[in-house]
Amino acid sequence: MTLFEKRSVPPALVTLIVLIAGILFYSAYIHRYADRNFGGNLSGFLFLGNAKINCPDAWYPGLYLRSDEGYDGEFNYYIAVDPLNKKGIYQCTGGGPYRYQRILFPMAAALLSMGEMSRVPGILLTVNFCAVLLGAYFLTRSSKHFLGHGWAGLFAIFAVGTLIALTRTTTELVYSSLMIAGFYYYLAKNNFPAAALWFSASVLAKELALPAIAAAALYEIAARKSWRNACWF
Repeated sequence: MTLFEKRSVPPALVTLIVLIAGILFYSAYIHRYADRNFGGNLSGFLFLGNAKINCPDAWYPGLYLRSDEGYDGEFNYYIAVDPLNKKGIYQCTGGGPYRYQRILFPMAAALLSMGEMSRVPGILLTVNFCAVLLGAYFLTRSSKHFLGHGWAGLFAIFAVGTLIALTRTTTELVYSSLMIAGFYYYLAKNNFPAAALWFSASVLAKELALPAIAAAALYEIAARKSWRNACWF
């Protein structure tokens, strides 16, 4: 009998504790990180390198610019402020076309910002924050199903990779949380249509989801001898 079995906590309470831990921790962490590094300016999380110099259409007063060359998260911003590439912002950034494959994250910000450029940094950060909670929620449910407790959801909250991705506005949090949701419906619920929907969304967030989905399809073919199930993927 494990420690978790000896001190059984209702699954709903475990889920609530995990999510509250995530909300409290990251609300404080984001506020503290922004104050110490960017003077409280949330656009600092974009790690923009040279938007004002090379891409004046992507710049607005108050946008936090760094002196270095920036980081991957800046391309999510460029796509979000010009999702249909009407202003040609993306060309001046030097980003490869493959970044438009990762359209889900910046497109969500583009729609929620309703064309207001100054809203985009905060919305990108909020979407990533929600992705952390989504991943934690489904990891909690998966952990309860397979391990008998849901505390593994805390890993999604406090993992170092989560901190890095959140503070640099990359796509990892969105695609990984969608993948976790997909595998929950696939492995725990045996719900292939739902799993396929979550997996499809994860691919739109980042193409690195494809190998894991392909592995699931191969497993259905090789181990379960089910081409029908594999076709969902």
